[in-house]
Amino acid sequence: MVSAPPVDVIDLSADLVLDFGLTASVAATFTGPMDLRSVYGLAYNGHGNMTLTDWLDPANADLDSPKLQTSPWYATVDARVEQEVSEGFSVYVGGKNLLDYHQSDVEGPLMFPDEDGAAGPADVVYMWGPNRGRFLYGGVKVQL
Repeated sequence: MVSAPPVDVIDLSADLVLDFGLTASVAATFTGPMDLRSVYGLAYNGHGNMTLTDWLDPANADLDSPKLQTSPWYATVDARVEQEVSEGFSVYVGGKNLLDYHQSDVEGPLMFPDEDGAAGPADVVYMWGPNRGRFLYGGVKVQL
């Protein structure tokens, strides 16, 4: 397994703690481009909306639609709010990837690798961005 590291990653976060036991946190991550072609070589998108079995047939590679050479900049934002209800007991809610950014908004994660100018079978190594969208959660925290 190899990877194409991003050129830049910028992480920003802020926490706010109020006297009545409320804590709010927000974090943003900006991920810069990755040189995908230098690591994975030339790859292709598939034709239109393909089923899983379509991905297994190299004939479904769109040889006029190469995968991105470099990934785009993208950002994710996470947030969490926690309220202390009593000493040692809190409730919280939060969310990850609140901007709901998916790699599939730009292109799919699967690829057809190029071998001597021909498409091969599908592979799953061409992943550069989030594949899971917005994720909301909540819970309780008990400190003993």
